[in-house]
Amino acid sequence: MKKLLPLFFLAATALFASCEIEGPEMRSYEIGVEKRDWLTYNEGGVRYQYTELSFPEIDSYMMEEGLVEVSLIAVNGGREVQHPLPYTFTVIAGDRLEPYTVTETIRYEVSRGLLTLVIEYGDGEVYPNALLPYTFRVTTIDRY
Repeated sequence: MKKLLPLFFLAATALFASCEIEGPEMRSYEIGVEKRDWLTYNEGGVRYQYTELSFPEIDSYMMEEGLVEVSLIAVNGGREVQHPLPYTFTVIAGDRLEPYTVTETIRYEVSRGLLTLVIEYGDGEVYPNALLPYTFRVTTIDRY
């Protein structure tokens, strides 16, 4: 019996080594958005800034079976930090003579072939001069 045990483990290892295990496939993309890329939406008292990016990887399969996540990439103390969206933080708004702080929330929406990034301020205003170039990481995960 002791002689057969090593043969059993050898056969089991060979069997599992030949099996192909499939799982979700994850892809990441880094996207830069410049200050000039943001547009202003202002209708019916609703105001925000947005940018629409063509993203063919978000197809009908990804919309139904997959997952799309977006993070803001920031450099803090010389190291890269990712903040999953939606992300809310404080910025300085107003002008030089009367600056004040306001919350800024960055969120995203997905539709087939399109990624929309949205910036909303806590006071309902828009501040094009407060915008900076942003870098985002978009991660897609297939179900299979």
